[in-house]
Amino acid sequence: MVSTVRNKVFSLEALQLLRTLFIALIFIFSAVIAMGQAESSKIYRGSIGNKHIEMRLNRSGNKVTGKYFYDQFKQDLPLEGAYDATLVERLGALSRGRIGFEAAHLTVSRHHWIESALAARPGTVSAPITLVATEGLVERARVRKDEYEIATLREAARRLSAVAFDVLAEVRSGMSERELALAIDWRIRNGGFSRAAFETIVASGPNGALPHARPGERRLVEGDLVVLDFGGVYASYCVDLTRTVSIGPPTARAREVYGAVLEAHDRAIAAVRPGASRLDIDQAARDTLGRYGLGEAFGHGTGHGLGIDVHEDPRITRRRPDIDTRDEAVEAGMVFTIEPGAYLADWGGVRIEDDVLVTADGVEVLTNVTTELMEI
Repeated sequence: MVSTVRNKVFSLEALQLLRTLFIALIFIFSAVIAMGQAESSKIYRGSIGNKHIEMRLNRSGNKVTGKYFYDQFKQDLPLEGAYDATLVERLGALSRGRIGFEAAHLTVSRHHWIESALAARPGTVSAPITLVATEGLVERARVRKDEYEIATLREAARRLSAVAFDVLAEVRSGMSERELALAIDWRIRNGGFSRAAFETIVASGPNGALPHARPGERRLVEGDLVVLDFGGVYASYCVDLTRTVSIGPPTARAREVYGAVLEAHDRAIAAVRPGASRLDIDQAARDTLGRYGLGEAFGHGTGHGLGIDVHEDPRITRRRPDIDTRDEAVEAGMVFTIEPGAYLADWGGVRIEDDVLVTADGVEVLTNVTTELMEI
């Protein structure tokens, strides 16, 4: 899926997961900020609802690194009254002093309410609680996956590849984009995923020129290229895949554009290795499309990280001179997408996406679906 900011509607299951993760992140931030300068390492443990949280931190000078883990428990955290009131109660029991929060994910009004409620708790006069804004602490700990996470993402990618095989057999001339999207979503659920990782994209014919097209009532007709972008959440981890197919024999122009995107896809994957710049990986795809006169038709980044969010670090994107002042190297254990595309107004588009793992000596492609232009 192309990385972008979108409005989302969450299921009850997703909201419950977000609540648990939010409390867990506050706990983790508290551990990071509370860690004393004199300590070289420390392990913090606690239970949040049915999750056991463990944060392992190591300090070297002013730098703190760490990893968090969580496991399933049988009991649930009872929510008595308002959610934020329960959150304040748990935070008050976890720490005294400085508690970190994700500045990018807490509104001003909620911050004010939580801060006021914490200050009103008994005992806070002698031991006040201070909320401290943080940026990217957990994201930096999450960017390299551990063995459990890698095994989970491998299995998720295997399952999504199997779903894709069935999806490609489902496509036929005459069905609407919406009908095909619904069929894909059903197959994702039936494939063992708890839900789709994002709103499935089915973009046929000229709609394929829109990277984030929403499936509508347009029907697939012979001569169309159809972009199919879908993903699933398996054991809380997200995977993502895109293929472009042809309804009937593809035109010469369709073969030309598809071939250019496929070459960009392959060259970007070939550039992935420990120590490679994320910006250079993107450039490998961008330069390839440029040689075919399609540089301006590729408007988004080449990839995005995958994990418990469908869009995480690292961002495999073009260099922005005003922002990207240093090359950030990818490291073993990172999982991200490679998804170059070309989008031509009033004609259509092509995107090919796979999920990759950076290994100690190169790259492993986790998804396993043909990249040949399929004729339906």
